[in-house]
Amino acid sequence: MALLGLGAAFTGLWLDELHELVGTYQRSWGELLYWSQISPGATPLNFVAQKLALDALGFSSFTVRLPAIVFGAASLWMFLRVAREYARPLWLLAAVVFSLLPHVYRYGVEARPYSQGLFFALLAFWFWTRLDREGSHGHVYGFGLAVAACLYSQVYSVFGPLTLAGWSVWRNAKWRLPILMAMCTAVASYVPWFLIQRATQTAARANTYALDWAHLSLLGYIRELAGGGYFCSVPLLLLAGVGAYFTKDMRLVAPAAAGLVMPLIADAMLGYYFAGRQLIFALPFLVLLAVAGAAAMPKWGASLMLIPLLGASLKYDFRQATTTLEDWETPARKLASHACVYVWDKDQLQYLRVYERGLRECDRSNLPAEFPFVTTRYSPPTPPSIRGYSAVHREKAGLAEIVYYRRDASLKTYGLSRFVFRP
Repeated sequence: MALLGLGAAFTGLWLDELHELVGTYQRSWGELLYWSQISPGATPLNFVAQKLALDALGFSSFTVRLPAIVFGAASLWMFLRVAREYARPLWLLAAVVFSLLPHVYRYGVEARPYSQGLFFALLAFWFWTRLDREGSHGHVYGFGLAVAACLYSQVYSVFGPLTLAGWSVWRNAKWRLPILMAMCTAVASYVPWFLIQRATQTAARANTYALDWAHLSLLGYIRELAGGGYFCSVPLLLLAGVGAYFTKDMRLVAPAAAGLVMPLIADAMLGYYFAGRQLIFALPFLVLLAVAGAAAMPKWGASLMLIPLLGASLKYDFRQATTTLEDWETPARKLASHACVYVWDKDQLQYLRVYERGLRECDRSNLPAEFPFVTTRYSPPTPPSIRGYSAVHREKAGLAEIVYYRRDASLKTYGLSRFVFRP
């Protein structure tokens, strides 16, 4: 697994990683905060962690992903501590399953905030466990700080901890008020950021998303749950269901259920689109329940579930470690020698500029005699017909297609006629 992680750390960056990098690479702290405010669903702590790494070590795929790798390793360490309590004597099996799950592996090596949120969610769960069993003000403070860190790392990571806090408020009379105060303080600390972000996005008319119920299906939800398709998600859910039936441990069932259901509700309320990675925060609890289910089943039945689960996970992890999802660097290098670039979507130029800071957009009202037109998988499939210009050459470069346009020699009077006949 260490070699797989090292391999994935050096593959090319893809769109979502580049989007975050636009706000952190060679940016001031003010620019970083503004970018995290106008980015839908963004929170500042992961931007801060990435900027610190870039400022200290310089730009590379590994440096960009270093915070995610660190928090991914920390999440596994935290899960090991939890598994020793909840999965005895199968804690090692639980750790193996957890570390191999495609979502856990992918976002432990990808420059996104999910491993950071996962770490703080597990840390909050660890403090809550100590509080539920022993009880001390230190555990209350630790839980409250961990919940606040969840909110400022990846908002959806907070659903499990808040569910557990609600459970304690209901069941634990001795610590009801301290837990309620810690939970309310943590949530209140996030409210100013939420309001500022909403106001900034409204003022900037930033792009927003919406939950597309027409394209959301139960089968698609199950397929995306663990990141490795049906052969990964279905055995995990079946084993977790058996574990929940036999253990009836609400300390695991409640946060697992919250992590599975609340992202959909939040997407619908906040105007964001659903993605399977949002379910990653339910996975630690599903794994612990799944291991309990495997222990309760006959060995042949448990093996029948675990073999496809682990096999599918390894397949997807290997693909993640050895495949560059998107190559933005190659087209950026090819375009560097041109005076300007015509890009279908202006926003996509900023991702190319991560690799070539000098790239400049062409003035569409005053195009030069020759220029490259760039489309990507995020652009319409066919480049437009540009009046007065002919496409003379096209080539593939990474995820982009570059079409070279030249002013049509038969239309030398085009500029004059446009001047004479302009409205």
